[in-house]
Amino acid sequence: MKSNLKAEQKNGLNGSNATVQSKENEKNNMSLINFLAINALELSAPASDILLKSRPSPQQIGNWFQLSGHPDSLAPAGPGTVWKKRSTGTEDAERRVYEEMSRDPQLRDIVPRYYREVEYLGERFIELQDLLHGFQDPYVIDIKLGTRTFLESEVTNKVARPDLYQKMIAIDPHAPTEEEHNQQAVTKLRYMQFRELQSSSCSQGFRIEAMKCRGSPPVTDLKKVRIQM
Repeated sequence: MKSNLKAEQKNGLNGSNATVQSKENEKNNMSLINFLAINALELSAPASDILLKSRPSPQQIGNWFQLSGHPDSLAPAGPGTVWKKRSTGTEDAERRVYEEMSRDPQLRDIVPRYYREVEYLGERFIELQDLLHGFQDPYVIDIKLGTRTFLESEVTNKVARPDLYQKMIAIDPHAPTEEEHNQQAVTKLRYMQFRELQSSSCSQGFRIEAMKCRGSPPVTDLKKVRIQM
């Protein structure tokens, strides 16, 4: 009887240990991406190199989503921070603007906190505050300010591009000129000017890029919204 009791107690203990170990393994697996991200921060190696290539599930990082922008430009880096690929070119206006605003006492509390810039594997990233950290299924809207939303340095290439032509006719099949239809290509400057005329950027000085309401998927098909409905 004592032998059987001890055996049952031992088996029960082993079962409990196995359950605890299983939960611990699950917890470790679920936090692996964040673990790598945090260590990457400490080693000055951005987590984006990992996360941009292997998107973690919502269960791993909470309710992460990217509302707009290039799909591979943002990634969660750790609790409360994101890594963003730095804009190309020597000017790097975006980083300089964040640095200036972080030093301005009237602006630094109403914009994402800028932490630093790092270089990793030949690419540059900036670390920013994740404004949605801690929120569950929030309402979000992405508004782009300005009557012009590109720099001259971004459109210096005069080569006509087939991919931009395809983007243009997807928005408006009649937009390209006869010559552009024949070439089936447009320059970046032409495409960017076309985009801004399609939206409210030129007339209102801003445009809505995308938005998300609670319990609903993001709405991103707003390229031609330019008047009040």
